[in-house]
Amino acid sequence: MKNKKVPITKRALIQRISRALAKQDEWLRYSRHHRSYMVIDCVGNFLVEHVDLHEKAKELGVLQPWEMFAEGDLSLAEYKHQRDSELRQKDSSVA
Repeated sequence: MKNKKVPITKRALIQRISRALAKQDEWLRYSRHHRSYMVIDCVGNFLVEHVDLHEKAKELGVLQPWEMFAEGDLSLAEYKHQRDSELRQKDSSVA
């Protein structure tokens, strides 16, 4: 019998990361300007920009070995690649 991993949604992962960071007086915030997550301290200083949710979850120990991050949303690099492709297609169709 195969060992199946339980998928964890992005929302659940963010909740877990936020709870773990709150214990350290740090917070996970989403920047619409940068379109990425970042970690800030209690004063508002940026500690980490462009946080990879999967890596941060593993680092904090909030993702169990039998769980996997079910990425429904694109990562920052995938998003940028897709956006650039769409812009190139628009530019070529306009010309």
